[in-house]
Amino acid sequence: MLEKPDVKIFVSHRNDLDSFIIKNDVFFPVVSGAADDKRSHVEIQGDNTGDNISDKARKFNELTVQYWAWKNVKADYYGLCHYRRYMSFSDKKFEEDIYGNVPCKYLNEETAHLYGLDNVDKIKEIVAQNDLIYTNFDVSKLGFKNLYEQFKSVPYLDIKSLETAIDVLREKYPEFVPVAEKYFQGTNFYPCEMYVMKKELFEAYNKWLFDILSTLEQRIDFENRSVDSIRILGHIAERLDGVYFSWLINNPDIRSKCLQRVLFANTEKLVPPAPYYEKNNLPILLCSSNFYVPYLSCELASIMENASSRYNYDVLILTSDITKRNQELLKRDLSRFDNMHIRFLDVSQYVYKLNLHGFAHIAKETYYRLLVPELLSKYDKVVYLDGDVIVKGDISQFYETDLGDNLLAAVIDADHAGEYQGAVPVVKPFCDAKLKLKDPFSYFQAGVLVFNIDQLRASFKPGELIRFASEHQDFIYGDQDILNALCKGRVKYVDMAWNVEHDCGGFRVNKIIRQAPVRIYDKYMESRKNPKIVHYAGFEKPWDNPECDYAEEFWPYARKSLFYEIILRRMVYIPAPPVQQKDVLRRLADKMLPVGSRRRKLAKKIVPRNSPQWKLLRKIYHLLKF
Repeated sequence: MLEKPDVKIFVSHRNDLDSFIIKNDVFFPVVSGAADDKRSHVEIQGDNTGDNISDKARKFNELTVQYWAWKNVKADYYGLCHYRRYMSFSDKKFEEDIYGNVPCKYLNEETAHLYGLDNVDKIKEIVAQNDLIYTNFDVSKLGFKNLYEQFKSVPYLDIKSLETAIDVLREKYPEFVPVAEKYFQGTNFYPCEMYVMKKELFEAYNKWLFDILSTLEQRIDFENRSVDSIRILGHIAERLDGVYFSWLINNPDIRSKCLQRVLFANTEKLVPPAPYYEKNNLPILLCSSNFYVPYLSCELASIMENASSRYNYDVLILTSDITKRNQELLKRDLSRFDNMHIRFLDVSQYVYKLNLHGFAHIAKETYYRLLVPELLSKYDKVVYLDGDVIVKGDISQFYETDLGDNLLAAVIDADHAGEYQGAVPVVKPFCDAKLKLKDPFSYFQAGVLVFNIDQLRASFKPGELIRFASEHQDFIYGDQDILNALCKGRVKYVDMAWNVEHDCGGFRVNKIIRQAPVRIYDKYMESRKNPKIVHYAGFEKPWDNPECDYAEEFWPYARKSLFYEIILRRMVYIPAPPVQQKDVLRRLADKMLPVGSRRRKLAKKIVPRNSPQWKLLRKIYHLLKF
């Protein structure tokens, strides 16, 4: 037995070059079907060099990688897996789904370590102790009485082709027929063409398999097959694997081991982006859901139509659900601006374990900006904008704000100042007890910011901001409260014209901001005369109510957008965006009537849920909510 054998497990890739790659001398990434790959700058080894069948990838699936490895690479042990499916080399036993997979949301450094994929010494130790390593699954768990019936049940896997394969096996390797018959009448499946085996077995196995498949290829009619059915040879090879593995496992001289199979739902790697333009790069950060994309198109158009031509605009959009279609439509919609480039960063794997949720008109996506220190580590500063603004001024002037050693630049929140003065009674005690601001009227509005990334990274540990948010979901205004609490004393305050909140509901100005200190009220009223950024903060948006304050600033951009008809249709059929989980009413109620308190129990008796009084309160809230 070799103590440190040369183990090569070939990882088959296809249209996934942005996938996380496990970098060690065991896992060997290879592009399957590279002969037909027209992409440039592909750094992964292709299966189209040397002796290969790369041009047959559509029929053979991952087997083109197996063939290439057999013919072109020397090793002591050979293995095969898929960029989303790996064997677990961990000592732990993990829970499996109904298909026998260990489901895992993301492939990254953390999960690679969890399943032992980064432990080269451990992998080689396990491999050296065995001649064959495989993974299996009992199809009876899916209700099938045997493998033959399971194959037959799949619409695009015609059973005649499998029977033809068995005929070829009978002609060429009759000694395998009893094993094959027993295998197909059983329920123990060896799926996904996953294995690791000793060199001598690998050589014999490939000679056997490709001899059968080359004959079978001549006997099967591929004319008019569907995109799934044309892969029939790969599917039959997967069953032939089971025949060969069964033959090996039944041999008392063969040492074998079964490992769990891990299925990763998302393998995309998230690499901190570098500035897109070499010169005059001005980065703009937004956070958005798929729902908000049509309104984002209007916002970005407003930025560009009023921006200085001295800069190139590097737009970064953090998301967890924007579809590829909407990504492409947004890029196409704004392609008329030749000094702007848009990139989307999927932050799902950073936030899926965290307790982040939106409420009322505030979406959970706003929390994504708290990832700025880690995600934008290659930038020194960035403009952040909420997804519900229209930019009327030159954004480069805002970007050029001298931050010094401050963490960010922002505008005093006149709305919050009025709430603190009594417009919303719970705000003052909450602000005093939780945020502990030395000057409560220094509270800033966080929808328009310039982040000083260098200073943020120096002040907070990686992930500290987003973890703090996850642990403090009781804050009234979410991440805005969090930024105010953590950045206090290190904020550069700028002209209110850079973030003019509209008169939401027709009462924000006279019912709330009017209660702010007169110095703040006067500055707010002055900024309304010539706003550089209009912010539709709150529940009322111009795309829901074209008569709302400053709506006239939004619609000229909407009319030029590719999403115009979608915006109109939503206005007619969808009165408002989906409300996110807990709303402000519930949050305020939880503060005034704590769970388990006598006050809460009494309130429930006085106003039972779904009672006429309860429904009346809900109607009043939705008419007057803040």
